Amino acid sequence: MKKLSLLLAVTISIVFTSCKKEVSPELELTVFEAKGGPAKSKKVKIFVTGDQYRVFNAKAIDSAKTDAFGKAYFKFDNTILVDVYLYGDKGAIVDSTSVLCETKRLKRNEKNVIERTMTFN
Repeated sequence: MKKLSLLLAVTISIVFTSCKKEVSPELELTVFEAKGGPAKSKKVKIFVTGDQYRVFNAKAIDSAKTDAFGKAYFKFDNTILVDVYLYGDKGAIVDSTSVLCETKRLKRNEKNVIERTMTFN
C-alpha cells in the first residue's frame, strides 16, 4: 500500500509541475549605433498599430529610453501588435518596425520574451 501511495504522489507531482500556463509577452528591444555599438539613452516609443493619435490601451502606448547596453523593455498583458519607433536626438523618427507579441502556453518558469533590434543612424 505504501508503494502505491508513493507512486500516486510522484505521478501527481509530475502532472502539476509539468502543466503549461499562459505567459504574457515581453518585448526586448536592442538599439545599435550604425557603427555597431549599443545606442545609449535613445527614446523608443510603442503604439498599437494604427492608433498613434488616440488613447487605446495605456500599456500599449508607452515609451522608454535605452539603458547602457542599448536595451529597452516593455511588458504586455495579452497578444498585441505594436508599432515601435526609434527617435533621434532632434525628435525625428530614425527607425521603425512592427512586432507581434503573442501570449503563449509555456511550462513553468519559461519566459515569453520577443527580441528585436533597431539601428540608430
